Amino acid sequence: MTATVLTDAAALEHFVARLFQAAGLRHDEAVSVAEVLVWAETRGLDSHGVFRVPNYLNALAAGRMNGKASMTIATER
Repeated sequence: MTATVLTDAAALEHFVARLFQAAGLRHDEAVSVAEVLVWAETRGLDSHGVFRVPNYLNALAAGRMNGKASMTIATER
């Protein structure tokens, strides 16, 4: 049996951001990732929402994702 859990979007964002911070992301980056994942979740895009959090955390822990990378804009269009 699968249980449905309802929570406030802001609380979920805060929780997800803390998970990513604990995994090594800077605060601002962790917040950005959390905002995007919860945004997708609240719009019914479950496959691109918080469903991804465990996979991303595992990839960070295994070194398949770089939590210290710094992005820059090369070209704006």
